[in-house]
Amino acid sequence: FRRSTTFSDKVTIHASIAEFKGVTMKFAYRMTNQRGDEVFTGTSVHAFLNSEGRPISIKRKYPELYNSFCLLTSPSEHENE
Repeated sequence: FRRSTTFSDKVTIHASIAEFKGVTMKFAYRMTNQRGDEVFTGTSVHAFLNSEGRPISIKRKYPELYNSFCLLTSPSEHENE
């Protein structure tokens, strides 16, 4: 974290797709206070899994969704899939 906040503070959370690898997606988060000061940054990585909990390729299983995610990220992130 960069600055402290309290429960009564109003904050805005900005989320974006930082990276898309076809099986995993990395989200970036940026939280700002009412003055626009950055108070927190972070990331999380999520995997696409089937009902058995095994990783799946979005490109093969859901090509339309894959193409939509590709439009939101840079081409170099998913060239080798």
